[in-house]
Amino acid sequence: MWSEQKIVADDGGPKSWFGSWVTVSDTMALVGARAASVDGRANQGAVYVLRKANGKWSQVQKLVASDGAAGDQFGAAIALHGSLAVITAPFARVNGRTWQGAAYLFALVGGTWTERQKLVSASGISLDTLGTAVAFNASTIFIGAGGANTGGQIVPRKVYTFEAPLTRNGPWIEGPTLPSPDPVDVNDSFGASIAVSADVALIGARASTIGANIGQGRVYVYERSHGAWTSVQKLVATDGGTRDNFGVSLAIDGTTAMIGAPGVVINGQVSTGAVYCWERTHGAWAQTSRLIAADGAAINLFGGSVSLSGNTMLVGAYGANAYRGAAYLFRRIAGSWKQVEKLTAGDAAPGNVFGYYTAVDARTALVGSYTAKVGSNVQQGAAYFYTDPATDT
Repeated sequence: MWSEQKIVADDGGPKSWFGSWVTVSDTMALVGARAASVDGRANQGAVYVLRKANGKWSQVQKLVASDGAAGDQFGAAIALHGSLAVITAPFARVNGRTWQGAAYLFALVGGTWTERQKLVSASGISLDTLGTAVAFNASTIFIGAGGANTGGQIVPRKVYTFEAPLTRNGPWIEGPTLPSPDPVDVNDSFGASIAVSADVALIGARASTIGANIGQGRVYVYERSHGAWTSVQKLVATDGGTRDNFGVSLAIDGTTAMIGAPGVVINGQVSTGAVYCWERTHGAWAQTSRLIAADGAAINLFGGSVSLSGNTMLVGAYGANAYRGAAYLFRRIAGSWKQVEKLTAGDAAPGNVFGYYTAVDARTALVGSYTAKVGSNVQQGAAYFYTDPATDT
């Protein structure tokens, strides 16, 4: 059994939504609280840094934007790689423009995370909401934006890119913007999910209409060639249906990609959900399997989140058991993915949406439960760490 440790923010308050984004790498984890109040400023948002020492996780730092304001929702999306982290604030005001959105680059220096750069688009507009999703590799930061409705007009969906600095400590530079490949489908949610590896970026459009299937969803594959990111393939489930929401969640590791579709109907049960495995061979991606929970049921929303680390995968099913939620661990064994564990919170309660956000590395599973009640604080939120005793050496 994977051992559980529950973490709540040291200074948590009602409706902070601690656990509204989670990411983990080895002995470092970042947990978002996008609705946290900061010095009386409601919904400014914060991100908590946790470290593992002597087998236990504990809070070591709290990150806030240097120019944060009420309503920014700093921590709405987080990406972590090594000593760099990118944290978004999609509702930040920029130069007087409401909800233009921003992202903040933090660097780990001497054991402490320090804000290094604020990323905004020179072409940003009001209601652009830059920061709905984020992912990056050594060369490029991808940040989802757009989709807000203003005066009956939809702000176009897009993904902003920022390129690595020319010098070691220089600033990241704004690169080309990736527009939605299907601008006619204004409600496709292009850029609401992003996953990146060394030379491949996956960009989800979970609400895309495919033929007559409204909300079936698709994923676009981008590859870097001669310094530019170009769309090279569209991924669509072979058995896709209406409102599957294929592409709600994405994960990629090397030549393996996992795509969540929480709206999939299984054996007549609505929104049971599934995760589709895709493999890259000879330069092209092909669907190889569809994974479902062994005990799947209607409205489980399996695939609402997915994270991948080598031969380990964690899938969230936040609708399970009256939205108490669950998360499923899979291992790749002899080339096939097998469910090996089902995780549920030791103090699960209806409406806690455990599994809405998940993260995994080879040794640790991290599950957010951002609407959990803590003491008398409704929706303060919690995060649950799970360790596999077989690998915790």
